[in-house]
Amino acid sequence: MKHWIGFAVVIVLAVIAMFALSRTDTGPAAGPATGGPGSGPPTAGQDSWRQDVDASVDAGVAFLMGRQQENGAWMEHPAVTSLACTAIANSGELSEAEEDAVNRGQDYVKTFLQDDGSIWNAESEQYPNYSTAVSLIAFAVVDRPQDQALLRAARGFILGSQFKDEAADGVFYGGIGYGKQLRPDLSNTQWALEALYLTDHLDREPAT
Repeated sequence: MKHWIGFAVVIVLAVIAMFALSRTDTGPAAGPATGGPGSGPPTAGQDSWRQDVDASVDAGVAFLMGRQQENGAWMEHPAVTSLACTAIANSGELSEAEEDAVNRGQDYVKTFLQDDGSIWNAESEQYPNYSTAVSLIAFAVVDRPQDQALLRAARGFILGSQFKDEAADGVFYGGIGYGKQLRPDLSNTQWALEALYLTDHLDREPAT
């Protein structure tokens, strides 16, 4: 039962993030901002679509806000907590309560930072690469000044987890799995690539 609840929460988080990003659009029939067909003020249909998106995002954020635990976590898991923080942070202009929820969530996730830069529950041995990548995405999106060292450490861990020996790794070459010694898969690899993309600037900036 708990497994399916967790799965449902992750799906909700993904949908919220998708709708939140679509808030920057003007609707499915929108044209370019200026000039050409479809430009000009939004139509009534586009306004209705935008209102539906806003209502969906707001309802999703309210759902998450109502389920955060006292210690800042969602479901007592760093990856699930990071997904929630990313969804709320991407939902638009945040209220003070929402900002506080994200900050408390990220403070909770930081307690799982390991010496090698990974972010995961080492006691339960749950998915170091996946958890680190999802958490790094959340920290990169929020981008708090106090988390810059963590960003670099987690990025370094993910880079070190990639299968890089083309001759020895064969079809695994370039991939990333749940752990450094486990076979790579597309899900872990895409999460890792997203995290590396969002933190790519760190390779060009001096550490502070």
